Amino acid sequence: MYFIEPRIVYSSSSEKNVKQNRSAAAFLSAGIMRGRFLRYDIFLFKPGFHFVFSARSGIMLSCLFSIKNDAVSCQGIFFCTCRIFVLLVRLTGVARWDAIQQHLSEKMINYSKLMSKKISILDILEKKNCKQSITMLTAYDSIGATLVDEAGIDIILVGDSVAMTMLGHESTNTVTMEEMLHHCRAASRGRTNSLLVGDMPFMSYQVSPTEALHNAGRFIKEAGVDAVKLEGGREVSETVNGIVNAGIPVMGHLGLTPQTVTRLGGYKVQAKTADSAKRLLEDALLLQKAGCFSIVLEMVPAFVAEEVSKKLKIPTIGIGAGVGCDGQVLVFHDILGLFDHFKPKFVKQYANLRPQIVDAIHSYRADVEARSFPAQEHGFDMEEPEKQAFLKNIQDIDEDTR
Repeated sequence: MYFIEPRIVYSSSSEKNVKQNRSAAAFLSAGIMRGRFLRYDIFLFKPGFHFVFSARSGIMLSCLFSIKNDAVSCQGIFFCTCRIFVLLVRLTGVARWDAIQQHLSEKMINYSKLMSKKISILDILEKKNCKQSITMLTAYDSIGATLVDEAGIDIILVGDSVAMTMLGHESTNTVTMEEMLHHCRAASRGRTNSLLVGDMPFMSYQVSPTEALHNAGRFIKEAGVDAVKLEGGREVSETVNGIVNAGIPVMGHLGLTPQTVTRLGGYKVQAKTADSAKRLLEDALLLQKAGCFSIVLEMVPAFVAEEVSKKLKIPTIGIGAGVGCDGQVLVFHDILGLFDHFKPKFVKQYANLRPQIVDAIHSYRADVEARSFPAQEHGFDMEEPEKQAFLKNIQDIDEDTR
């Protein structure tokens, strides 16, 4: 039998904070017995197991695990309740790694739902300051946003990539303002905690700063997003500044900008020379000065993206730009294997759902054609006296009136 001793250090001595910390400790603690995590929200006692809390604000994060000499070493940071409680945990002498991993995964999911809060722009900026990776994924409808939100993704981007992934177009430039607002509204109804960003479509912000501000305002007012994203560097800095000054958060986008892919000569890596990399950094600094809260870097050499990220005070979110960015973004349909037109080099496919979906639909078609669906359990019945009365009532109905 293994025992745990909690050692709790409070950052505030107020009775309220002490109670909050104890409450957090109560549901995060668990008993370890014979190498297994038991689902007991209690404290047992043995030196060497320490809880350290500091009070701030935030959400729950994941644990990091390692296995050494048939024992488990676990260090994790949890953010929970109305304040952040940083929990540094050390477990030794536990051989049942699989049981611990499964138990903690279940605990993390349950408590993240319980403790979750809506992510703000300040939370995103704080993640860079704390060197915590930012996660972003696209979603284009209510169910997609619900799934992404449920998975704990920081930012949902309703990208203009909807033109290709959902609407069947060959490029992103054909999607309209009305279509983007429609999909943003749907995603807004599906998310709960994730920050929602709407992608401003081609020619919705290039004509004039005044028109750009008007369209950005529609994203906020009519579609329920938290921020807008637009492409470009120094040429849009004035536009960005005007939108930000109106109280609308803006995410920038540099490197490969799909809306101007024709001018760039196709889907090619950008900032590959010293001069173009310097220009990219200059653009990033101008966007930061204009008020952007973050910048997407797309298809940029990893070295360049990392150096740009170091120079900026705001987060960078990479897509094909290496691990040195402050966060990463991919397309919903790409990581799930739903879009088969092409697969960019920077995409990692975490599931291949397309064949499974086609197989499921094929099975449905086969069942319908074989009349094996619907079965009795899928239908509704009528009481026998009512059946007989119905049959009697229709006996007099003439064939011509049916």
